[in-house]
Amino acid sequence: MAANSIAKLPGELVVAEAHRTQCLIQYTENQESGGKGGGGTAVSGTLSCTNYCFHFEPDAAQGLARLGQYISSQLAGSRRVPLGCVREIYMIVGGRKKILEGHATLPRKISEIEIICVDLRRLVFSVKQCPKNEASSILNALVRHTNPSSLSLLFAFDFARATRQRRPSQTNDSAPLFLGVRDWQRELTRLGVAGDQWRISDSNKEFLICDSLCPFLVVPANSRDNTLDYVASLHHGNRLPVWCWSHPNTGVSLTRGGAPSIDDPSEAPDPSYMYAVSMARNIGHQIENKGTATLDITRTCGTVWDLRSAFSNMRDLSMPGSPQELAGLDRKWLTGMESAGWLPMVRNCLRLAKTVSQNLCIDHRPVFLQEEGGRDLSCVVSSLAQLMMDPHYRSISGFQALVQKDWVAMGHPFSTRHHLITKPPSLSPDSVTDEPSVEVNSQHET
Repeated sequence: MAANSIAKLPGELVVAEAHRTQCLIQYTENQESGGKGGGGTAVSGTLSCTNYCFHFEPDAAQGLARLGQYISSQLAGSRRVPLGCVREIYMIVGGRKKILEGHATLPRKISEIEIICVDLRRLVFSVKQCPKNEASSILNALVRHTNPSSLSLLFAFDFARATRQRRPSQTNDSAPLFLGVRDWQRELTRLGVAGDQWRISDSNKEFLICDSLCPFLVVPANSRDNTLDYVASLHHGNRLPVWCWSHPNTGVSLTRGGAPSIDDPSEAPDPSYMYAVSMARNIGHQIENKGTATLDITRTCGTVWDLRSAFSNMRDLSMPGSPQELAGLDRKWLTGMESAGWLPMVRNCLRLAKTVSQNLCIDHRPVFLQEEGGRDLSCVVSSLAQLMMDPHYRSISGFQALVQKDWVAMGHPFSTRHHLITKPPSLSPDSVTDEPSVEVNSQHET
């Protein structure tokens, strides 16, 4: 299929093509061959790379309907894969596999390209029969566009430039960005939060209090801006407790922030500020003020390093390279998954989200989620709890608002955690420390 006949998004351009490429698909006896042994097949076609995705288009003359259901379904998984889903790219030369990184020197004879995706897909393409210049071109394009050197090279900016003229101005139905006062006020109003409970402060407008939080912070109404600097200094990364959600009836709140940066529990979090948090509720409901329940996410769910290590272990179990390797992994699948640490991590996050919901909805008690960095697993637990409690966030527009509010506006470092502009770091605790402020500010600016 010609490159210009591929359906493309606005701003999407074909960068490179490799004709006579073969998509290699392996299968086991239960998947395709009717119990008569495993095997594999090679489907010929054209591999294209755009600034948004890579795309494999099989040759029309092959009669894809005769390939079988499993092979057809596996082939569909390589038809259009966003570059943001690519985790690693390997080149296979003379039976030896080597990871491809930016500025890597390509050998003359490359037999296969292996692409590992974050959604546990492994796609293998043979380039033995395609022209040499096209094989090098497609590899260079894949490496360059999966490892851009700056945020401005991401496809999101090409898409924005292409749609700027036809994009309508923000309306009441548009997904809120939570970068200005209006969106925060609409969310407070939706949840019935009165002005004598919480207020919107612009004290972080120049990112002087915290460089990883949004410019406008929702804080207790009786707190003063000149005290927020001191409150923030008691928490890691200056991430003071800020509002995320309130129960529509009782007004009890869910707040998030960094873990205390000092060891004295009588000093951090600031007692007077946390008392103001506990009192910011609907006084019309006669409920006992039980104080704020502080839940330590790091202690319960672990760290980002623990999460990444557990996911890596689970991925290794779920992505065998051959039917023979699959057979070996299958014999120890259950014990392997239990020791990988991924399922306990998921279970702990769900349990903590349930605890948050019980405190807010049943015990009518405010909750403060604290995490050392304050912008990783706290995003997960807070979002899960709000999905459980608020049906609005279970709609498409509501879910968009939730991601903007609890992830983007709260400073989750997407560009490094998801390797948007850098290669994946090594699995060591030192590799998941908080990033400098310039990266977070650039997210708010874009």
